[in-house]
Amino acid sequence: MRRRDGASDWSIYEDLGAPDLFVETFALGSWSEHVRQHGRAVVADQALLTKLAALSEDAGVVHLVDARALAAARARGAHIEPPHPEHP
Repeated sequence: MRRRDGASDWSIYEDLGAPDLFVETFALGSWSEHVRQHGRAVVADQALLTKLAALSEDAGVVHLVDARALAAARARGAHIEPPHPEHP
């Protein structure tokens, strides 16, 4: 699903110290691409994400941006919006 939606990289990690803890990571080309991803979510994806959320403890969502790319964008005068309220 992440790759279909434009992710250039996708991984899932399991914590060896806590076998029930998994962390998903994926990379997109830009923050605006991530924002567009939320607008493209299909019904089947929403159903899957809802099921996954029910299986997890709410560990939250973290948005990390390549610091070099962010600095370059800001130097060009770009305004980068912080994470959207539904995904702090």
